[in-house]
Amino acid sequence: MGLAVHNYHGVYQSFPAAYNPCHSTNGTLASRRFSATYCLLPFMEQTALFDAIKTTVVNPWDGTSATHITRQNVTTLLCPSEENSKTAGPNCARGNVVVSFGDGALEISDYSHIGGGNNDVSTRGLFYPQFWKSIVAITDGTSNTTAISECIAAATQGNNQIKGGVATVTGIQGSAYSNRELIPSACIAVKNGTTFSGNASNVWRCTRYLDGLVLYTGFNTIMPPNAPSCGRTNSEIVWGLYTASSNHTGGVNCGESQSLRKTINY
Repeated sequence: MGLAVHNYHGVYQSFPAAYNPCHSTNGTLASRRFSATYCLLPFMEQTALFDAIKTTVVNPWDGTSATHITRQNVTTLLCPSEENSKTAGPNCARGNVVVSFGDGALEISDYSHIGGGNNDVSTRGLFYPQFWKSIVAITDGTSNTTAISECIAAATQGNNQIKGGVATVTGIQGSAYSNRELIPSACIAVKNGTTFSGNASNVWRCTRYLDGLVLYTGFNTIMPPNAPSCGRTNSEIVWGLYTASSNHTGGVNCGESQSLRKTINY
């Protein structure tokens, strides 16, 4: 996957955006959200699948039929240690490889924070909706910047497992809404061993590899690996904190721009 990211850059002189319009006929920005993972398929020896999706799929959440092309697994995106990975999620195959949104978080229905200034979180990670960044954007150096990591796919909707589930925590959004401030401590507080307390969201983490929402194909570096993931409400398009996760004993695998390394569990 790391090689695919750089081979893509070699061809297009940029990395793929987290949202890519591709061929979608839906005119709304929030709906034209084919994932960076989809764009990388031709660079992972999956050109035939990429072309077939381009021909038949309008939106990344299409595919209710069990035989639909969006439900075809891509082995490269599946982790052998993740027991749920080979089971299709709603409308699309799962994917355990996720891209870094950095320490910026956003609400999908609100794009007013994009465009510069202290509240512009679009500059905070290598991947972001509708932003195609080049390697010169990596000001900390390619060997010091996380590009990709891992994510446990939720087994079921309403799952309260730390790995795979998403907690609904209204308190993660502070009073300073205009500043887009989130409160990580409110999310950490719901952790109770391997599960979290309170309400579990019905959203399914990492169950659509074609969908560019951070919930499905991304992660934030705001909190450590294997910490809880939290959304402000029970919806896929709200402010949230989504962490990298895996079942590996040493933490999570992390793809940097030049090498693969492992991070520790915090």
